[in-house]
Amino acid sequence: MAAGELAPNSPYAGKVVILNSNEAKSIAIGPPLWERLRMSTLEYVSNWGEDNSSIHDIYREENLVSLARQQCEVVIERLGTKAEYIISTAGAILQDSTMSFPRRHVEVLYFIDRPHGFHLHLSRSSTMTNYERGEMNSLEDLFAFAKRVQFPSQSLLIGPNGCSNVDASHLQVNHYDDLVGAFIASMRLSPVQSVWVETDMRAWASPSRMQVIRELSASLASQLSKLAIPSEI
Repeated sequence: MAAGELAPNSPYAGKVVILNSNEAKSIAIGPPLWERLRMSTLEYVSNWGEDNSSIHDIYREENLVSLARQQCEVVIERLGTKAEYIISTAGAILQDSTMSFPRRHVEVLYFIDRPHGFHLHLSRSSTMTNYERGEMNSLEDLFAFAKRVQFPSQSLLIGPNGCSNVDASHLQVNHYDDLVGAFIASMRLSPVQSVWVETDMRAWASPSRMQVIRELSASLASQLSKLAIPSEI
């Protein structure tokens, strides 16, 4: 079947899949499902399981599968029978323990089809996702870092080194004026006179991560279009 061609008699045409996300992932997930299956995507903000640190703190791919499934199950718990089709993704930056291979981004997509009684999960690994972290104490180094990671299209996180105050970190930095202000404020709060800065890996803030999610959604749409299930439930 050619890309973009509709699956004949798709059982998903006119259906709605509930996406558990507070990161605007529907921007990436929605178009492939609509183009291939004529399935709509509704983003449900549950504020569960999408803490920004989760992109860094999960070290095994099977943990990502479990997390993505739990995000789907939260939707079922809260919406009950109103949620027939549910989808979620979870991602992490992984590095093998021997440091022998490049750091890679792994994203898992989990899909639950309750009317037809099955679960499906897909994963994609990428070494091209734009993730970088550094420590610095000059605007010159900060601007060099920002240019390297394609700021401001890629948002940054910045905060003071050696500071235990979690409220001191500056989120959603996506303008140069904000970046300079965050740097100055962080330097004042840092007992060691340096800041940490890293690419913001929340999906809405990371175009390269969003592209991986879109590719996963396209793969899911392709697989669903080939399933031999009845078009009416």
